[in-house]
Amino acid sequence: MKILWFSNCVISEAKPTSTGTWLFTMAKSLVEQGIELYNITQSSSVKDIEESSDFLAGQWILPVYKLKDGLPNKYHIKKIQEIVLQVTPDIIHIWGMENYWGLLSARGYIKGKILLEIQGIKFSCVEAFAGGLSIKEQLQCFKFKEFLVPSISIFGKQNEYKRWGDFEKEMLVSHSIISTQSKWVRAWIKPYISGNAEVVSTKISVRDEFLEDKIWCYPENKPISLMCVASCISYKGIHIAIRALALLKKTYPNIILKIAGNFLSNRPFYRISGYMLYLKELINELGLRDNVKFLGSLNASEIVEESCNCHAMIHPSFVESYSLALAESMAIGVPSVISYAGAMTELAENSVSGLFYKSDDFHQCAALISSLIENPELSNNISKNAILVGRERNNPFNVVRRQIEIYRKILC
Repeated sequence: MKILWFSNCVISEAKPTSTGTWLFTMAKSLVEQGIELYNITQSSSVKDIEESSDFLAGQWILPVYKLKDGLPNKYHIKKIQEIVLQVTPDIIHIWGMENYWGLLSARGYIKGKILLEIQGIKFSCVEAFAGGLSIKEQLQCFKFKEFLVPSISIFGKQNEYKRWGDFEKEMLVSHSIISTQSKWVRAWIKPYISGNAEVVSTKISVRDEFLEDKIWCYPENKPISLMCVASCISYKGIHIAIRALALLKKTYPNIILKIAGNFLSNRPFYRISGYMLYLKELINELGLRDNVKFLGSLNASEIVEESCNCHAMIHPSFVESYSLALAESMAIGVPSVISYAGAMTELAENSVSGLFYKSDDFHQCAALISSLIENPELSNNISKNAILVGRERNNPFNVVRRQIEIYRKILC
């Protein structure tokens, strides 16, 4: 079986620490099952098309092209078409709608048996984009960098998501086989897909490091710490976690919140996003300078190590089509305090395998965290339940087996 991926991840033995981290696990497992796998992706670090293989049958890394009406120019499209003709795949698997890949097939530039995989949905993020920040607070995020480039401000990015949403809807209506990972996603795409479209359900693999022997246990006699894995964008709700931390500090003066992700917090101020500067100001205003640590981008092993030494994970996002961070924290059993948002309620059950709070309610978030700190029995019970659910649902063997079933069904 010959499969060509269009993805947003360079697949190599040098595992990524951010976008598409789980795709490496999926790719490796498919190759081990005898799939002849190819990948087309893009990277801002290349100036021209680069070809590699690593463990794949073939991989092409494209530059980040300037887009017009959602697509690169005809010359670059022709180059992509030539790669597809060279591979002659049995199935073309398009991972996500965040990029222009799905428009290539929607507008007839690439043809064949095509599976459109839904990951994030930008038009679903528009209303929640500000993450509950007031207009005044959003304006406080408009700093030097946003003054120079207004399109990167919260207002500008929100409009960008809205505009790209029109392309996402074009992709949805133009594909006949669509794959999703959650009921929440299926609810959002239902009004925009063709009545004849077949929607199949799949899951996401957690990375191998989250299925090894190291699992969380209540950190007795250790400094109280919390963990959050996220990206530096307002709808991820980091400001809610920080406000909850301020309440917790009144009881636990030395509590630490560790934030993993590409926040670029140590750059000169003129190179830092306005939202990141707002977070720094909020941390100073609330007297939390010694209580928040930005860890930067971590690999899987580093996340496991940090997570297993904390008392709880916080997942404060205002919108999530799945949440790999939650799936992976459940796989190692870290008790999680989770926002009622998007598909996260499908991953964990309230008071059984996680604790849920209303997205903007940092008081409840803080109270739930405190209950985990104060009650080791509750923490351990949630941990055990999370491991049972997470390791079964997100086990790479089960996920890949399901993916191969889908491929075979498409070829029938």
